[in-house]
Amino acid sequence: MSIENYQILVNDLGIPPVQRLLMSYWLKTTVGHPFQLIWGSDLGLSTPTAWQVKPEVGLPLALKLWLLEKTCRDTIIYLDGNTIPQADLTAAVQPEAWLQMPERVALKQLIFFVVKHELAAPEHEFSYAVKEIRASYTQAADYDQYDPTLMPSEWMPVAYHLNPKANLISCVALQERPWYNPFAPATALWITYLNQAIEQGFISIDTIAEDIEQQRIHPGILELLDSRINPIDQSLSLSSPSRFESPEIKISPAQQQMIASTIYEMPKRSFWRSLASGYVTEVMLPRELTNFSKKWRVFQQDYRIRTRKARYVLKIILPGRLNRALRGDKKD
Repeated sequence: MSIENYQILVNDLGIPPVQRLLMSYWLKTTVGHPFQLIWGSDLGLSTPTAWQVKPEVGLPLALKLWLLEKTCRDTIIYLDGNTIPQADLTAAVQPEAWLQMPERVALKQLIFFVVKHELAAPEHEFSYAVKEIRASYTQAADYDQYDPTLMPSEWMPVAYHLNPKANLISCVALQERPWYNPFAPATALWITYLNQAIEQGFISIDTIAEDIEQQRIHPGILELLDSRINPIDQSLSLSSPSRFESPEIKISPAQQQMIASTIYEMPKRSFWRSLASGYVTEVMLPRELTNFSKKWRVFQQDYRIRTRKARYVLKIILPGRLNRALRGDKKD
């Protein structure tokens, strides 16, 4: 295979510009073969209308489906943007396998895999499944019926604290992303690479400052760079606030309006989605049923008491009074 046929597709959907630039720096300095770098955000993909999920949830999955369906003669390496590559990704490619990954997992869990489209047979079982799983987000996310070739174990993406020298460091979990959390396990490594990229002109301080101003990354990152701390040798100490809400969990202006207002009209689609949500079915509904059960028992007890009182009046009090009244009439 010609080395000109390598493509690296990076899922940069939602990652800040500074991490995107740093990913570009890592790939250009570690990959030993010529390659074409493709950013997922530049493809202009949209989620299938049948999925009814937020774009930040559906777009990464739509990007993987696009890659698996793509028809070309290139070898394409898919890489999640929330990772830190420390080795040449092309070294993981095996020559005679169309789909390669570190482990066989559901499609939603894949953060690194390789597709060699020139080896994929047109009648491969995945081509038959694509139309069916595209009809449902859940089916697409949980799909694992492909037959991949497993890569060597050293290409398994792992968290930094499990193996600091791993070929691929995973920062997929929000709390493990150094640009969001300066106290994440991989922050020391990330800051070291960031300093190297700045010194070599790949990233400017202005880009980092803009990301901080737009609340895309933690403000403590710039403080660490300004203090010239080497986090490999020194413990981290920040004067900036440690609390930072990442864009993924930050409340939007529309949500703030909904929370603050008591008359905010919820869109019909959101209303029905909320009505069928797990909170309603697992928390609210059982609680309301319990309350109704308690009220029903109180009602039954009150009804029995009132019934007994009515029977006492009809069978004892009323007949006694009628008898006394009749006797009084006879005397007269």
